[in-house]
Amino acid sequence: MDEFFELINMKTEGPGMMKQLSKFANTPLDQLPLTMAYVPMQPLDQVYEQDVALQNGTLFPSLDKPFIGKKM
Repeated sequence: MDEFFELINMKTEGPGMMKQLSKFANTPLDQLPLTMAYVPMQPLDQVYEQDVALQNGTLFPSLDKPFIGKKM
């Protein structure tokens, strides 16, 4: 398990990281530690008018991320 914590503290990305993570692929979930999420604070700088917010599905322009993918 110490290997896992060392891996978490590494600041690497890309294929090398995936290769290192793959050694935990068959580890039962109850033997892995819980993770912690980093969620930055959202500044309250501006908001949409009510009708625009309802149309866009969010009150906050900074969270307005329209889906631009393909429909199935």
